[in-house]
Amino acid sequence: MKSIYSILTICFFLGLGLISCSEEELEKREASGDGKHLQITISTTPSRVSTPMTKATKEDTERVNDLSVLIYDNSGNLIQEESKYYSTNGDNEGLSDLSGESTDDNEVSHTYTIPIEPGDKKVYLLANAGDVRNVLGTEESVKKYSVGLNGLDPQLVMFAGGQSFNVGNGNSQVSARLVRIYSMLTVQVNTGNLNSGVVITPLSLQLKHIPNQGYVTAPNKIGSNSVECVEEGTIIEAGNSSDFLKEGHDQAIPLFLYENMQGNGNNTGVHKDDESYKTPPTITEATKDREISGKDRTCSYIELIAKYSGGESKTDGAVS
Repeated sequence: MKSIYSILTICFFLGLGLISCSEEELEKREASGDGKHLQITISTTPSRVSTPMTKATKEDTERVNDLSVLIYDNSGNLIQEESKYYSTNGDNEGLSDLSGESTDDNEVSHTYTIPIEPGDKKVYLLANAGDVRNVLGTEESVKKYSVGLNGLDPQLVMFAGGQSFNVGNGNSQVSARLVRIYSMLTVQVNTGNLNSGVVITPLSLQLKHIPNQGYVTAPNKIGSNSVECVEEGTIIEAGNSSDFLKEGHDQAIPLFLYENMQGNGNNTGVHKDDESYKTPPTITEATKDREISGKDRTCSYIELIAKYSGGESKTDGAVS
């Protein structure tokens, strides 16, 4: 297929953050309590999803269907009687408060008050993963925990890392922000800089080489921590849409995937300012030849297929 990167501008937008979850997502609040309860104020990160039209919708990314509050003792063992599970199918306290659109100016939140015995402990939070109290019996198991794909889509899991507390010492309040372990990507095609007579019609957009699972704490990348490559990811096709991929990012059809933290690509030498030459780190020489870069199975990428017609050569055909 013909390469058209020199005449076709493709704009990418990453939303929902490629964020590594860490203890920074939980903040200790200095406040005295009764020595018998822990207060956890939970909020969600602002959503950047505008009008998704794939299997994962805007409402899906904002919804908290269940929440596990995991309390571990000083030895790293789960305290079952103090850990809690909230679900829309059972005790649903606070879930409706957490299910909504957070913005930079107005975060949705809820404060839970949980009976706790004094002692040095840590709290972790996991949302939309089901009741994991019988799965994550130790703090070490949290650090090794991952979830798989739902078909080709990531599970919409959110997480907040461990924060130490001791209600007996007056440290009885914690603030937590749930962070998504997946990301959203949108593509906008700009055909305004084409040569006279050239027409580019986008036909399909597909994720390639996506991670088959997402870790909540460990670095998530293909080739490490048993994360494997799925060759063919979600595909979106134009159908009868004349505006496919040509509208702004706020109207673009999004794709979702687990983060793939491979580091910076190769883009040096005479092509260092040309993003179309950015190449996976394992390939030493920068290239925009898809046949070469596509052989690297550790890096995720997007394949755009379009119809090319017109121009001085009067040729028609598919391009990618």
